[in-house]
Amino acid sequence: MKKEIGSPQGQKKDHKKKKPRGLPPAIGAGVRRLLGPKPLIHYSHRAALKIFEGVGFKFEVRHFGESRLGLLRWPLRKMAVGKTPRRLVMVPGFGDTPLSWWTILGGLKPVLRREVDEVVLIDYPGYSGFLHEETAFSSMDELERIFCEVLDSLRPEILIGHSLGGWLAAGYAAKRPETVRKLVLIDPGGLVTDEKDRANYRELFARAIDAGKEELLPHVFRKAPVLLPLFQEEFFYFLKSDEVRSFVHSFEDRHLLNDRVANIRAETIILWGEHDTMTPAHWIDEWLKHLPSDLKKTGVLVRGSGHSPQVEKPGILIALFTQIFLGHTPQNLAFFPFWKVVSSSSA
Repeated sequence: MKKEIGSPQGQKKDHKKKKPRGLPPAIGAGVRRLLGPKPLIHYSHRAALKIFEGVGFKFEVRHFGESRLGLLRWPLRKMAVGKTPRRLVMVPGFGDTPLSWWTILGGLKPVLRREVDEVVLIDYPGYSGFLHEETAFSSMDELERIFCEVLDSLRPEILIGHSLGGWLAAGYAAKRPETVRKLVLIDPGGLVTDEKDRANYRELFARAIDAGKEELLPHVFRKAPVLLPLFQEEFFYFLKSDEVRSFVHSFEDRHLLNDRVANIRAETIILWGEHDTMTPAHWIDEWLKHLPSDLKKTGVLVRGSGHSPQVEKPGILIALFTQIFLGHTPQNLAFFPFWKVVSSSSA
């Protein structure tokens, strides 16, 4: 029998065509609550921590009231009781994770075993690292205070910092010149002398809070990593928190390092991605000018890199770090122009 459009059989058939697909909204929301806002970051870091622990890393959380700071510690040799260990402390940038440094550490392991007793990577709360579920710092004052307190307990001989981490590392080296022997800064913030650059730097992060990854992503990488599309929504999720909004708006001129870098006594090497648009590469000249004239200091532009050379050009950074840790000043390579040395005399 032919079915009529208005018949019950016809209506049933039409109803089947319109049946929605996928999980019911209530179940979908439940799954999202169960997995959390950063499932890929959460489970990748849990897996990574298991791997790290298998090769000797230990993860430690320091508590300061409601605040936290994570330390991923890698002891490279057994330290004698009462002996002050030679420590290398690595400080990631704003929103970053210690996993960004995994390739670098793997490539440097033979050199590090020779030169230091322990490597410590800082992990911020509320960003994209192991403490991503914790509450982020709500002000620069709070971060600086806790950072200095932790480093006072670690007493690092060598200090490496990227971006915001470079800002913190340089500030600590200026505050504790008797402690830090070697300072490596990678695309650091914190020293801005041109008013136009200062305004642009402030506005970049203020715009990123409102626009999210669309505003910040082009400045973080010149060429984004292949796997970034899988993580980018979660990576920039931290921008949505009230604490991060408060943190960005807490920056004042008194936090800048312009008047403090003259106190640095550590040998200082500054590495900068030549295509950086977040902390522009010409800022390297200002750093070299403001550091003490009698200080051993070197600037290096990393060819082909943006703001994150440890992710974009890890092989080049491994080569540069190998020279630095072995006590050699980076030199230009005539046949392999992977970097360009900017001497303090040319700054």
